[in-house]
Amino acid sequence: MHKYDTLQEWIEKEGNSHIGENGSYADAEGRDIPLSAKDSLAHIYGHPMWEGYGRNLYAPWGDLETIEKTEQFTFGAISDWCGWGSQRSLEDLNRMQDLNAQGKMAVHSIYPPEACSEENHKACAQIVLFKGNPGSPLALVAAGGGYQVVCSIWEGYPYAMELLSQGYHVAVLKYRTGYQLKAKDRLGQRREAEEDMIQAVRFLTEHQEQLGIEMENYTMIGSSAGGGLITQFVFGYYGSLYKREGLPRPATINLIYTDRFLFYEPEWNIDITFGEADRDLAVFCIVGEMDAFGGDAVMDRKMPELRAALGDSKVCYRKFPAGFYHGAGLGTGTPGEGWLQAAIDFWKEQNGGEL
Repeated sequence: MHKYDTLQEWIEKEGNSHIGENGSYADAEGRDIPLSAKDSLAHIYGHPMWEGYGRNLYAPWGDLETIEKTEQFTFGAISDWCGWGSQRSLEDLNRMQDLNAQGKMAVHSIYPPEACSEENHKACAQIVLFKGNPGSPLALVAAGGGYQVVCSIWEGYPYAMELLSQGYHVAVLKYRTGYQLKAKDRLGQRREAEEDMIQAVRFLTEHQEQLGIEMENYTMIGSSAGGGLITQFVFGYYGSLYKREGLPRPATINLIYTDRFLFYEPEWNIDITFGEADRDLAVFCIVGEMDAFGGDAVMDRKMPELRAALGDSKVCYRKFPAGFYHGAGLGTGTPGEGWLQAAIDFWKEQNGGEL
């Protein structure tokens, strides 16, 4: 529980005792200086590994006002306030710093320059690509955040570091959210974010050789709202995209605590259905009991339909005890800990036991 009811109250009462440090990113010999909990958020955002896009790719808020009024505070204090803990995040950041120095991390805008000039917020749709072993397949990761923010700090980069440790290429998608969206209604905002997911697959497919990746047997991993983008891509848009552009379908998709807003929304009259055309797809789903957004109820309702359409061997559904909460990320210390390895194993099984 927070000591204060709002972030603004914490800033007013304790903020001055948590002003972060801003310094160099390298020592006199040119060696990278590890990032620490004492560093300010501004220092984290400004790191060269983000190629000038640190605010867009790492800020835990989707509105400029909050980003600006919090960036002077320490990463550790803000991590504690947000509840994700700074230790794992700092480990990931410092590993990413090393990967960047090795040429194994790069930021890419997914829309061409002309599209960004016509609609400037499209420049905010980006991927952070981490290079694995040559010939290994790719995982496309989309974090959640209710289309108001993309929570890659705990649902994107931690997944990427785990996948990378096993040699896979990983692309973490930053789709447009919050002030970056033209639409003000939830359905319109979701449609714009879905457009970014489609463009991410298009960009990765068209630039495979240049990026040093292959899209054959790729997988998609989406948490909460990110899972909603994936369900729409594979079940809603894919048929027309394949016929029109030949975009590849993923070997597996992984839906992590996908909640009721993602499969359907009553007032929108949207309820994804499955059919014969989906039989070549494999789906891995996890959720916790008593999910805060009703994800377990939706999963329970949709799984029989999904199994009937795809076949039992193509569907893996795990419902964990309530300790695996909505937003748990990797689930470390919860009943869901280890789900990512289970998802990787399922991915391998769908490819005959190896990738």
